[in-house]
Amino acid sequence: MSKWTVLCALLVSLPVLAFAQAVDRTGDLIIDHARDMQVVTPRAAGSLDETWAHMDPGVAPEGDYIGGSAFTPDGSRMLLCNRMTDNITIFDWQSMQPLANVSVGRYPAAVAATNNIAVVACAFGNKVYFIDLNDYSVLDSLDAAEQPWVVHISPDSHYVYVACDIPNVCEVYDLTTRQHVRSIQNFPISLTTFSFNSASGRSDAVFTDFVITPDGAHLIASRCDSVLLFINSATGEVDDSILGIRHCAVLGLSGDSTKLIAVSPITPPVAYQIDMATRTILDSVSFSGTTMLMTYQVGVNQDGSKCYLGISDNQSAIVRFATHDFVTLNACYTAFWIGTTPDHRYAISGQFNFCMVDFETESVVSHLTGHGQYHGVVAPSGNRVVAYDPFNYEGPYFYDVTTPSNAQYLGKTPSGLFPEGDAPRFAAIAPDGSKAVCSNFLSNNLSIMNLSTQQTEAVVDAGDTPWEVAITPDSRYAVLCGFNTNSVQIVDLASDSVVADVPAGGRPAVVSISPNGDFAYVGNVLGNTVSVIALDGASSAEVTQIPCGEIGAVWASYGVSSDVEVSPSGRWVLVAASFDDFVHVIDTETNSEVALLAVGDFPLNIAFCGDDSLAVVTNYFGNSVSCLHIDGAASSVTGTYAVGNGPLRLAYDPATDQVGIGLYTAMQVKKINPHTGATMATHNFAQYGNVAGVAYDALGNEVVLTAGSGNVASQLHRGIDHTELPATPASFTLGTTGQLAAVAMPGPDFVTLVDYGTPNAAHARTISPALSFAISAAYPNPFNPAVTVRYTLPKDASVALRAFDALGREAATLFEGRQGSGEHQIVWDAHGLPSGPYWIRLEASGAGAVRKVVLLK
Repeated sequence: MSKWTVLCALLVSLPVLAFAQAVDRTGDLIIDHARDMQVVTPRAAGSLDETWAHMDPGVAPEGDYIGGSAFTPDGSRMLLCNRMTDNITIFDWQSMQPLANVSVGRYPAAVAATNNIAVVACAFGNKVYFIDLNDYSVLDSLDAAEQPWVVHISPDSHYVYVACDIPNVCEVYDLTTRQHVRSIQNFPISLTTFSFNSASGRSDAVFTDFVITPDGAHLIASRCDSVLLFINSATGEVDDSILGIRHCAVLGLSGDSTKLIAVSPITPPVAYQIDMATRTILDSVSFSGTTMLMTYQVGVNQDGSKCYLGISDNQSAIVRFATHDFVTLNACYTAFWIGTTPDHRYAISGQFNFCMVDFETESVVSHLTGHGQYHGVVAPSGNRVVAYDPFNYEGPYFYDVTTPSNAQYLGKTPSGLFPEGDAPRFAAIAPDGSKAVCSNFLSNNLSIMNLSTQQTEAVVDAGDTPWEVAITPDSRYAVLCGFNTNSVQIVDLASDSVVADVPAGGRPAVVSISPNGDFAYVGNVLGNTVSVIALDGASSAEVTQIPCGEIGAVWASYGVSSDVEVSPSGRWVLVAASFDDFVHVIDTETNSEVALLAVGDFPLNIAFCGDDSLAVVTNYFGNSVSCLHIDGAASSVTGTYAVGNGPLRLAYDPATDQVGIGLYTAMQVKKINPHTGATMATHNFAQYGNVAGVAYDALGNEVVLTAGSGNVASQLHRGIDHTELPATPASFTLGTTGQLAAVAMPGPDFVTLVDYGTPNAAHARTISPALSFAISAAYPNPFNPAVTVRYTLPKDASVALRAFDALGREAATLFEGRQGSGEHQIVWDAHGLPSGPYWIRLEASGAGAVRKVVLLK
């Protein structure tokens, strides 16, 4: 497998750590929902003198860790669970905008709905919530057994069935009276996959499902030990069973309900065709030469003669029971989710694409790319589909499948309210200490934080999947890598706005800025090039691209990219070609490679040592570092030295002329002499967990980031100071003066600022990268000629709402004056203005929010 295949697979949605949590021998998931949050008791909040002060992690309400979903039967609304923020977002299909965000219990995992009532199972609150879909109020909440994960409503909308994992119980509720009816004991439910994404810090759990017969008389569930059960819904007793279907974890009914398809995900997988009238196995087809990966869903045609599955080797397949064989479909890849149209004429699936598959012709009739998807749901009516990927975007993608051969992607909308600050991955501190910025991986934006007030003052739209960010030496501009936009955004920190979008190479991921601020050097991990960008505010432009060998990332500490490092004078740039085991030396005067240095296995992070002549690179898989003499074409490797397991990040200590190596796996910082490679000191952090980063100030104070161990919190260490962090960190930055550090934590969307300005005391504040106010909606978008703009104010404020064109010129003032707290709505009529993108900027209380709209005539 190529390095880019590995990178893409981990980055988009394949499970990086499968079954990473404790699972008992029955398959019960016994974890808490706070996988990426540490259980730490903070000191009293509200003062900068406390270890940290918790703040609301986003616009209220935010929609984090999206989970289960459902359409109303009429297809007019779609409901989406937000597991971390403990709420449900209800979307209007027509406008694709949130109608309401309803708070429920802890960790809403699954939802089902009639046209009037939604039922939500809260897995770690052990509650079932009933929501009135007429006014979006909570009608009731009832107790459930431990960890309810799956919910279904009976065909006649009379009963609700909720499967609970730990005791293996199915709770039954009367939907009309909202009373608990009975508990069906020994009901089989088990965990099928648990996935954790190293890039975004998000996780996902999938459990076995069950089927309700059309008459509502029976629940069909598999015991996963060769027994398929038909459970009487009225009594809870097993009326019938089918034996011989090994480890069955996948069930689906034909459109006419005459056939049940059961699939055993053994090797090779086997699909069984079962007659519902006689409850006997009619046929079985083995998928010889394949396996099933993680998709425990099946699509079945109208009469049950065919079914559709995701299999290995980037394929999906249609089983043909009549001819006892199957046909593979490569265009669909391995389907991550599967559904069928209401008439069962077409199967629908998603992965890195969205596919419509015709059961009759056994062909792909629609194939849309551009949006990775891990889950999806098909409306019972209206030819409507929603798909989503909790690892890469926290909101649904909307599809219209009215014409199956020409399915249409309509757009996407974040869950909760915009703008959020989801999955902050990288933080940078302005050299003058005025501002910090962080790139938000999931919400596709950049947060700008005022370090005087220690609050987020602006959230700027940054395109698809922003990656690493750096700030120019004069503190004026932030330079942001747009990973999926293949461009670099230049953000003016004076106006808090994007002033240039510079095309770069494929997948820009890492950036280093020259000491004079004239150039940015950007590593493009798909293009395997370095983009040289001349920095000049709005006139910034790419000068050239330089081939640099195969670069990529290692997935420790949420992902560390192959380094691109400019020398202290700006004369040289070094590039760690991780997959080639070389370091490339680039002459910045000619923008050409002048030397190629063979180092250890998987060179990753680079640090210059005092001047241009000496540098050190970590070799992550070689458990070594290489010391480099840099002198243009005469550059050489002076030695490669073993240092311990997992050398990840490193930093130069100017006070001792030594280099600190952060050993991620060995949980140590090892200081070496960069001239000789000799180990000068070893600092152990085993009791604190993996070492995720190291830095030094001008006085030689060592700052170390640890990722936590057992019940020990993640911490930032500086001498005797141990600042506890509220979550597992991805990275941290130490400001140029060494007085301030910023730690990015993707899991719960936190950034912690640690101030070392007071002797013998570290003061920290954990803030949200999201705003306390927001432009919550702008619709329709694209628009012609009018767009409705909604925004929310947490308190009375002087407000200015203006529109700007693509050149940053003011196009209109929508509102200017004082407004009270709450939601506001303005209609902008852009009649007479040219087509194109516009940015609506909201300014209130000295902070700003921006929303992009497109006028399309």
